[in-house]
Amino acid sequence: MKTPFLLLSIVSSIPFTFAIPLVWYVLLSMITVAVFAHDKRAARRQRRRVPEKRLHLLELIGGFPGAWIAITLFHHKSRKPSFLFMSVLCTLVNVAVAFLLILLLSTTAASDGS
Repeated sequence: MKTPFLLLSIVSSIPFTFAIPLVWYVLLSMITVAVFAHDKRAARRQRRRVPEKRLHLLELIGGFPGAWIAITLFHHKSRKPSFLFMSVLCTLVNVAVAFLLILLLSTTAASDGS
């Protein structure tokens, strides 16, 4: 089985309710990595930078996995405690929201089945 078909079979086995957020997080993470890479390149070339608020907004709306990948791969903003603190907060907010949504969806599914 080729990789795209394997990926498609994995994604198709995920319940639709959970597939949408998964796709959202993957797409936002890819965008976030690209924006972090652009900002790192701009920093090295002493060009106009991406505002930190925009980077954190990307993290907050679902790009936090991509942000952590970019911070690790590019060592971008990795020595700035205030940026890292806000990144941790964005991650915690995302985890809390995901937990609450899973709880809400599982409670709704359980009440529909009874």
